Amino acid sequence: MRKIVKTSVHRKTGCPHCGYKVDHATSLQGKHTPAPGSVTVCIKCAGVSQYTETMDLASFDPALLDPEAADLVAKARKLILSRRPS
Repeated sequence: MRKIVKTSVHRKTGCPHCGYKVDHATSLQGKHTPAPGSVTVCIKCAGVSQYTETMDLASFDPALLDPEAADLVAKARKLILSRRPS
């Protein structure tokens, strides 16, 4: 079965790792819109962050995730890093 990917638009905020301005989020699970507490991976640097109560991004330690979520984040990071220019 093919998963549907959902992209949503939100207020622009900066990645705490590289400063890249983010105003879109894509759910790899196809049904999630970011909310406070949601974890995200920067499309530019692959840094892992979490949305705060004000929907800003704060650094997040992926070791705090459950194994299934940690695996999903690791796959997303690997894909982003593999597509960076050399």
